[in-house]
Amino acid sequence: MTGVLLLFCSFVLLVILGMPIALSFGVSSVLTMLYLGLDTSLLSELMFEGLNSYTLMAVPFFLVVGSLLNQTRIADRLMELADVLVGHIRGGMALVDTLVSMLFAGMSGTATADVAASGSIIMPALVKRGYDVNFAIALTATTATIGVIIPPSISMIVYGSSTNVSIGGLFIAGVVPGVFLSLALMLYSYIYSIRRGMVGGPRASVPQVATAFGRAFIPLWIPVILVGGVVSGQFTATECGVIGVVLAVVLGIAYRTMNFAAMPAMLKESALIYSLALFLVSTAVTFGWLIAYLEVPLYIGEFLGSYAEDPRIVLLFLIVILLLLGTFLDSIPAIIVMMPVIEHLVNVSDANPIHTGLVVIMTLAMGHITPPTGTPLYLACAIMKQPMVKVIPALLPIYFLYMAVVIVVAMVPDIALFLPRYFMGPAAG
Repeated sequence: MTGVLLLFCSFVLLVILGMPIALSFGVSSVLTMLYLGLDTSLLSELMFEGLNSYTLMAVPFFLVVGSLLNQTRIADRLMELADVLVGHIRGGMALVDTLVSMLFAGMSGTATADVAASGSIIMPALVKRGYDVNFAIALTATTATIGVIIPPSISMIVYGSSTNVSIGGLFIAGVVPGVFLSLALMLYSYIYSIRRGMVGGPRASVPQVATAFGRAFIPLWIPVILVGGVVSGQFTATECGVIGVVLAVVLGIAYRTMNFAAMPAMLKESALIYSLALFLVSTAVTFGWLIAYLEVPLYIGEFLGSYAEDPRIVLLFLIVILLLLGTFLDSIPAIIVMMPVIEHLVNVSDANPIHTGLVVIMTLAMGHITPPTGTPLYLACAIMKQPMVKVIPALLPIYFLYMAVVIVVAMVPDIALFLPRYFMGPAAG
């Protein structure tokens, strides 16, 4: 137990002192290994094993896909389609925000890419229509997290590769909960708009709808190709990322929006982000290995007692723990650190691995809008030049709505497992 306390207390202390998360993982791991008398050369071996994954190679490709979709202005076509579909409804611009995020989620795989691609357009438009700037930031940052839930998703790829859960199963399981969350946010936006006397824009004519649909028709096929290929087994998650890059480049060329001069800088930025993520993953793997070595999952199982056999109690417990963890950890390191605990609780409770994985990913997605590490929230605030403190009151109702959706998905497994069972049969559990 002393080793467990040293591992966690030293990590928390280092984070409080301002040390980067990746280094905090590494230093606390080394201190614990020295205390336990373990050979510290094991550290480098564990770090290498954590990175020696073919599936993790998908991550940089999806980072490039997000950048390409932003650069080639494909998000503008999706926004135009969303506007002609729901822009005329009362509070339609807020509905457009959510619908664009839902459409863009099927291409980018990350929340940050969503904010970067559409946030700079949709948030000023919301303010121009009379919406409070804090509401615009809170809604945009929250809808961006749909990109983590609706496939393809980088978090799903990392979770599947870390836990040997079917990535295709996770992909298809995210569709219905992602749409469910989108509809909940749309309903909240509609009620918000009515209470504040917002009005919709002019109704689009049939030719305008047809034109917008025609402009967005080909981009809308990107998620169908990517997700369908992985689920059907035609290609792996890594090959899915490569195909996504090729499709984005081809569309950029076809639409004459491809800026090849900006490619080197874009690739350099993606490589830098990926390298930082890799270092974080490698040290998180070591930290997670020590969690398993110190039998922390067994301690948690004993703490829960007979409740550990109930999948619903286990999921509620994971939601609470991951909500706390997500306040200072990004999704990827949080998944890796919690992997031993999650796997143990799934085995003890006989919970469905795909359903559990989706609940974990949805809960950690809430960390994207939770200070102090909510990158999409920070980015949205930076775009609108608004202090985050002022955004929190507008964010809280949306945050609790999000939490309610996660709990409903956790308590009603069929919401997530309906499609996997239909397409995958017994393999979905």
